[in-house]
This record gives sequence, C-alpha cells and structure tokens, in this order.
Amino acid sequence: MGNRWIQWLQEQGGQFGARGELTEFPVSEQHTDKDATDTTDGHIVPLTDLGVIKVSGRDAAKLLQGQLTCDIHKLDDQQASLGGLCDPKGRLHSIFVIFRRQDDFYLLLPSEILTHTLTTLKKYAVFYQTDLSDVTDELAVIGLAPVPESAGLPRRPEAAFGSHTRDDISVIASPVSGQAAILVCPVGKAQELWPLMCKVAKPEATAWWQAREIEAGIPAIYGQTVGLFLPAFVGLEDAGGVSFDKGCYTGQEIVARMHYRGKLKTHVARGKISGATGAEPGAKVMLDDKSVGEIIRAAPCDGETLLLMTLADKASGSDSLTLEETSEPVTLLQ
Repeated sequence: MGNRWIQWLQEQGGQFGARGELTEFPVSEQHTDKDATDTTDGHIVPLTDLGVIKVSGRDAAKLLQGQLTCDIHKLDDQQASLGGLCDPKGRLHSIFVIFRRQDDFYLLLPSEILTHTLTTLKKYAVFYQTDLSDVTDELAVIGLAPVPESAGLPRRPEAAFGSHTRDDISVIASPVSGQAAILVCPVGKAQELWPLMCKVAKPEATAWWQAREIEAGIPAIYGQTVGLFLPAFVGLEDAGGVSFDKGCYTGQEIVARMHYRGKLKTHVARGKISGATGAEPGAKVMLDDKSVGEIIRAAPCDGETLLLMTLADKASGSDSLTLEETSEPVTLLQ
C-alpha cells in the first residue's frame, strides 16, 4: 500500500484489509495489564479506508454548491457537513464529510470511490477557476471517542459536524456515540500524536468506527452502490446531508420531488446477521423470495455483522428476512 500513513502504521505492527482498513493493531503496554471489561479508556481508530479530496481556488465554493446536496455557503472553519454527489437522475455517486479550512474544502470518503468522485467533479471544474486533487497521502484521518484532552488537540465542538482547526489539525464532531470526533492532520503530525493518544485511548480496527456509524444511522456509498440509491433511500436527509433551500445542483429536481411529493415506501433500518462476514453493500434483502431492500453498509462487530439497510415498509418488523446470496437470516434492530 502506497499511503504514507498506512505504511507507518504497518511499521508499528498494524495489519490491513483489501480496502485499506485497519484490521488489527498491537495492544499497547498501557492496556496489557487492564481488565478486559474495563471501558474507562477512549478509542482511537485509524480511518485508513477513507481518502481525502481537496478542492481549492477562487471558484471552489461555486463549483461545489452546484454539485453537492449540502449547502456549501453554510460551511466555514467552524461548521462541516455530511453531503452527497448525485447524477442527473438524483442517484448518489458518493457520500462524504466535507469541511473547510479558509478557502479550501476537504472531502472525506471511502478510498474505493475517490477516483470516480474526483473524475466526476473534474468534468464540471473546467468551467471554474478551481483545482481538485487527491491529498490522501498527505493527511491522516483518525476517529476518536472521545477526543483525549491530554494530547493537546483542538477542542471538540458540541454540535454534530461542528469543526475546529488549529495548527493544521482539524477536529470534526461526529454523531457517533461517546463524544466522538474525526481528526484530520498531516501524516507527520499524526505520527507525533499517536503515542500520546495511545496512552489514554485504545487503538481499534477501522470496523469499530464503521459499526458505531451504522448505529448512528450514517450512510455511505461504496463501489458496488454507486448510482443505486436516492438520498432519501439511505437516510442522507435525516442525517443532515441534504439542503432543500440551497437552490439547484445536479440531481436536485429529482431529490426535491421525492422529498416534497413522493410517497416514500422505503426507509432506513438497522439489522444484524451472525458471523463477521457475508454481507456486502448492495446485497439484496429478501422476504418470501422477493427483494424488499438492499444493504447500504455493513461492519463486523463482536462476532456478528451490523447492517444499515434500505428496507420496504411492508418488511418492517418481519422476522423472516434473509440475504439473497447466502440465505443468512437477518435480525432487525431497534
């Protein structure tokens, strides 16, 4: 893997999966003597499955305002947002966290769809004075729950997706439980901060954070689901990632029509299957041999797999749901 942050974590003993996600990290000496049931420590999670797109230039805000579902004009150094990029049919091609540092914008999104997202935005960028680039190799993205005060990091804003930047270190409040936040900083700074944070927080696999995001109802788009879902189908509206008063953007007419006039018969649901494998984004959820939904995202958790699904209302409350390919029973969660 060419990413400098991943390479450094590998040198510290980290192991990684095919999507760049951290799968295992050695337990530090601070935790080897702790009782397994001790939950007083925080959690530090390298979000190495994410890539970073930087959008800069005089027309950066104008370009993004015409393409993204969120309102770019409401973003500043203290306010980030969840957002989406749609095609003209209103289907999502990516979901991301977007934050601002002065006149530059940064999008955090799954690495597997970064190139597609960058290419799509560049098609429109030719009409603007702006520059778009992949800066994944320059920045480390880390999930923290909570933000350790002893590490000297910027404070975590109280409101979800509030942002605070100091000395090239950005802390973005996450809806994930435990006063969580996303830390974005240069790789060199992350290497300096890592041992300090590990003194008060336990390193976790990337899946730990993904599972917490599923619990919080935060949607994502992956390679298998590009162009599959409308924002309403995956809960992007409920998560605060769609503005209905910002004006036009690509796909806006379809998205607005579904919101104001559509009779949505599909909603987001959480579920689980036994075992830590066997569920992929886009996989169909079945009821009586008929498709009633799809998996939005999945993550292993405590020997099971948590699911965020888009599910037909007629299937809500059913105890007979299965996955199409494996026939694995799906248990719905509150």
